[in-house]
Amino acid sequence: MNSLTLIRAEEVSKKYVKSLRRSMVYGMADISRDLLGLSTRSEKLRPGEFWSLDNVSFALRRGECLGLIGPNGAGKSSLLKLLNGLMIPDRGRILTRGRVGALIEVGAGFHPQLTGRENIYVNASILGMKKVEVNRRIDSIIAFSELGDHIDSPVKFYSSGMYVRLGFAVVAHLNPDVLLIDEVLAVGDAGFRSKCYNALDESLSRSAAVFVSHNMEAVSRICTRVMVLDKGRVLYDGDPVQATTRYSQLFSQGKEQLSKDPGYECLGVEMQSSRNVGYGDSLAFRVRLKTPRRHENVLFLVTLTTASGEIAAEFRNDNVGLRLDLEAGISAIQVRLDDVKLLPRRYDVTFLVIDRPADHLFWLRNMESVTITGNHTGVRPYQISGHVEVSLSAKNKKRTVASASRNSE
Repeated sequence: MNSLTLIRAEEVSKKYVKSLRRSMVYGMADISRDLLGLSTRSEKLRPGEFWSLDNVSFALRRGECLGLIGPNGAGKSSLLKLLNGLMIPDRGRILTRGRVGALIEVGAGFHPQLTGRENIYVNASILGMKKVEVNRRIDSIIAFSELGDHIDSPVKFYSSGMYVRLGFAVVAHLNPDVLLIDEVLAVGDAGFRSKCYNALDESLSRSAAVFVSHNMEAVSRICTRVMVLDKGRVLYDGDPVQATTRYSQLFSQGKEQLSKDPGYECLGVEMQSSRNVGYGDSLAFRVRLKTPRRHENVLFLVTLTTASGEIAAEFRNDNVGLRLDLEAGISAIQVRLDDVKLLPRRYDVTFLVIDRPADHLFWLRNMESVTITGNHTGVRPYQISGHVEVSLSAKNKKRTVASASRNSE
C-alpha cells in the first residue's frame, strides 16, 4: 500500500447466518476452533449461511470520498464495520493507514449516565485522541455541536439528533486520516447537515472518506466516486452520475400509462433534445394524446424525479400563465424546459394531464429518462421555467392552439 493509499480492501467477503439458533451454534464452534488454534475462516457456506459481502475490492487515496449506495441489505453497513475493525472478514483482507474516525451508529460509544461533556472525553479517547488534545479542542467541539447548556446534561436525555451533533463534532475535530460515516446524518436537521457536509469538504484535503447514504443528493454532493452494492456484490464502482443511474435501475418500475378510459390514449412521447444535458441546458419533449371529447383549461405537468421517487423539479402550464384546452381528436403538446439546474445524475420524467378538479386524463410515468452532466454541487429545488405549445391535428394539418413562455421561478 503506497503512502497516498489510506484504505485497501482486497477480495473481502463476510458471511452471516439467517437463524439465531444456528448463529449461536456456529459461534460456539468457531470459538472452540479458535481456542484450539484452528482457523475459523472458510470458503464454504454452512447450512443457513449467506454472503453479506462477496469479493469486494477497492483502494481509496487521500482526498477521495467513496459513496456506498444500494438497497437495504446490500452489505453497505457490514463493509463499514469491517473497515472500522468492528468485525473481521471471512475472506480477503483490509488495510488502513493512520487514524480512523467513524460515525456509524447513533449513540455508539456514549455512556448514557455521563454528560455530553464527559462523553466527549470518553468518545475521543476511544477514537485515539489524547486528553491534552481534547482539552485544547473542547470549546471548539462544544461550539460545533450547538448543544448549548445541554452539554452538561446526561446523554440519556438526548434525542437522536443531539447524539449525532455530539458524535460528529468529536469526529470532525479528530482530524482523522480515514473517515467512515453511515446514514446517521439523516436524523439531523437541515442546517446541521449542511454544516457537516461543509466540514467533510474541508477534511477531504487531508483524509479519505467512506460515506453510506440513501440520499442521492448528498452522495452526488460530496463523493468523488460511488460504489453500488446489491446482495453483497459490487455492481458498479466509478463515476457518481453513472452510479446513481445504476442505483435507480434497481428500483425502476418501468414505463406506466394510466388513462381515464379506453377512449383516451397516449400515442407516444418523443425526446427532442439529448438525453444527456449539461447543467443549465434545456430539455424538450413532444407528447401526442388522443381524447374523445373537448377538455377546457387542463393542467399539464412535467416532473423530474430521483431514484427514490422524490420530485426534484416540476413544470406546470399554469405557472407560466398558459390556459390549455384539448380538442376532441389528436393533440400534440410540445414543451421545452429551460435552464435545468439540477445535480448531476439520472432523472425519470413523468407527464400528467389533469382535467380540473383533479380528474386524471393521462398519467405517463417514467416515460423518459435524462442525465444531467457536469460537476455542479449545489442543491436548488425549484419550479422550472419553460415554453409550451399545443397543436391540434386535423386532416394531416396542424395549427397552434396556444403557447406561452415565462420564467416561473
